[in-house]
Amino acid sequence: MILETGKPLSLDFYLRKALPEELNIFNHIYLVSDTPLLKSNKIVEKTKYENAIKFILQGDLQGHCLCFIDTYEHKLESTQLNELQSVFKESANILLGNTLSALEKNYLVSISHPMEQGRLSSYKIEDSFDSYSTSYKLIYNLKEYYVRLVFQIREKR
Repeated sequence: MILETGKPLSLDFYLRKALPEELNIFNHIYLVSDTPLLKSNKIVEKTKYENAIKFILQGDLQGHCLCFIDTYEHKLESTQLNELQSVFKESANILLGNTLSALEKNYLVSISHPMEQGRLSSYKIEDSFDSYSTSYKLIYNLKEYYVRLVFQIREKR
């Protein structure tokens, strides 16, 4: 899309527009936007209960998306934690799929399978990428979990 000035709109404009406000997954899992998309220059661990998965992005946009879930203040047994991790992976995959589908008019992008990253105390922002972050509340089994998405992307050169 091009503005009347003849200048194309920016990647962050398209990304902001593509991220859903809410996502209902099988009437069982809900994602609700918690913060707007922001440019980032640093990724830090919010709590020691935050775990990440990573998706590689390829196509017109290159880079990756880190998705974090925070289980702070939730006492989970190992079976509950395993179930939550599975729900989180599926939810993140669907959220990214919907977002990338909404970008298709301007960018064709494919994503990899989710890769476990574990805990991150700090993650280096690469200068050659634009970095953006946003957060959602994942609502599952009547509990809310804090979820962050961090995009490190650039347009294909």
